[in-house]
Amino acid sequence: MAIELSPKKEGEYLYNRGLVKSRLDMVVEAVEDYKEAIIQLSKGSSGEDESKYQAYFNRGICLRRLGRL
Repeated sequence: MAIELSPKKEGEYLYNRGLVKSRLDMVVEAVEDYKEAIIQLSKGSSGEDESKYQAYFNRGICLRRLGRL
């Protein structure tokens, strides 16, 4: 819902949703959210770089949890 209401913040929302899914052990879904967040944050301003790097890092952690190194 938030993503639809504020598309400019889509990358941030996807990143946060990935965090929640990861903590709920929905790791496969979290990886997909991080992947989309990275794409959206790459389109944004340089102020979103930290979230983009955190999304890369967290995606790597999730992939490791899945045994996909």
